[in-house]
Amino acid sequence: MFAQSWARCSAAVAALLLIFVCGGCSGRRERPPAPPTVKRQAAPTPPRQAVEVRGSGISIRWRDLAGRPMLGIVAESLKGEEAGQRAVLRHATARLYQEGKLVGVVTAPMIEADGEKRILVASGGVAVKSPDGQNSARADVVRWEADKQTIRGQGNVVVRWSGMELMGDEFIADTALGRVKITSKSNGKGRLR
Repeated sequence: MFAQSWARCSAAVAALLLIFVCGGCSGRRERPPAPPTVKRQAAPTPPRQAVEVRGSGISIRWRDLAGRPMLGIVAESLKGEEAGQRAVLRHATARLYQEGKLVGVVTAPMIEADGEKRILVASGGVAVKSPDGQNSARADVVRWEADKQTIRGQGNVVVRWSGMELMGDEFIADTALGRVKITSKSNGKGRLR
């Protein structure tokens, strides 16, 4: 009985080896097809996404290369694109910094912030004041350029500076309102009140 089992087992192993070996020797071997070549195209640029946020205490902050604050804005609403690059803020207060020190505060119904160019344009009747409240300015539109540390106001300008009140069509000042120049289109100079 053992001999028969052994013979059957040997025959089965021999048959499997024959099938295995002969199967591998059967002429040409087919290669699997190569994967199709796909031309890679540059990923499409995603469209600029608009963001609109409403609530209280919405804020934007800019910092200089040393990590010091340059700007801090708090507003009721924000509508913008590409997270912080361009935004329109409603009912906003912007705190302006120079070398990390607070030097001016701008309050306006609308402020447009361009994070790439580091420029603010406030409109709708804008108030600018020094942190101590000693110097201030009002204008229809005010533009602040962070890199130049200048503020320019246009339209219905009233500047209170060193105890005087001056009126004109336009003013240009440093961010701290330490130096102010006022002009009027009618006679070229500001008016003292």
